[in-house]
Amino acid sequence: MLKPLRELSTPLVDLSTPLPWTTLQTMFDPFFPKGEQLYFFKSRYINRLDTKSIDAIVPKASNPPQPMVLIAIWHIEGAMSRVKDDATPFSGRQSNYLFSIDAIWADAAAKDEVISYSREFLDDLKDFSPGGLYVNFAGLGEEGTDLVKSAYGKNYERLSVIKKKYDPNNLFRINQNIKPAE
Repeated sequence: MLKPLRELSTPLVDLSTPLPWTTLQTMFDPFFPKGEQLYFFKSRYINRLDTKSIDAIVPKASNPPQPMVLIAIWHIEGAMSRVKDDATPFSGRQSNYLFSIDAIWADAAAKDEVISYSREFLDDLKDFSPGGLYVNFAGLGEEGTDLVKSAYGKNYERLSVIKKKYDPNNLFRINQNIKPAE
C-alpha cells in the first residue's frame, strides 16, 4: 500500500514497519538532548483533515515563533483504532488524527511566546476536535489534574482506583500524574 508513496521520493523518515517497542521508545532520543534545549509538547485529537481544518492549520504552522517548533499530524487507524477506549489506559482511539505541537527552543526568554503560540494554535482547532489529548504530549505538569483527566478520558477514574491499590502514597507522581482514589 505504501509503495507509491515511497516511489515519489526518498522519505526523510519511514516508520511504517514493525519495530520492537524498546527501539521505538528510544529512537528519537538523539534529537532531544536533555538539558540542551527547552521543550513543550502538546496535542489535541482531531476528527478530520479537510479544507476547513487544513486552512486552520497551514497559516499558523507556516509561521512558528521559533524555527524548531514542529507540527506533527498522527493518523490513528488500523488495529489501534479497533481497541475499545476502556480496554487499556490510553483513550482517544476513535479519533482519526492526533495533532501535536512539538515545540523546541534554546532561548529561555522565548518560553512565554512559544507556549502561548502552542496553546492558541490548539485552541484554534477545537472545532475539529472531540476533545482529549495524548498524555505523552500533554504540555506542562503544572497544568493540573483536569489536563490529565482529559488525556485519560473515562479511564481516569478506573486508573485512579488502580493507583490507590498499587501506589497509595503516590510515589510515582512525576509527569502527568494520576492521583490515587480517595
